[in-house]
Amino acid sequence: MDETTQRIKMIMEYYSMNTLEFSEKIRIREARLEQILKGRQVVSLNIIQLIIHANREINADWLILGVGEMLRN
Repeated sequence: MDETTQRIKMIMEYYSMNTLEFSEKIRIREARLEQILKGRQVVSLNIIQLIIHANREINADWLILGVGEMLRN
């Protein structure tokens, strides 16, 4: 599992969301999110954008690069 996938799991834990709830929030199919979380599908730029758009307080640098804090100041 890559680091971006681990950070997505951290976001889900922060919001106390399961795969169905989080996939609905970011507007993708649950099966696609499950494939990402299992490492069977790469986290695309589109997925990153959907996560950041649906969760404005998430720091994009942290999600993409692992730099800084999870939440924006």
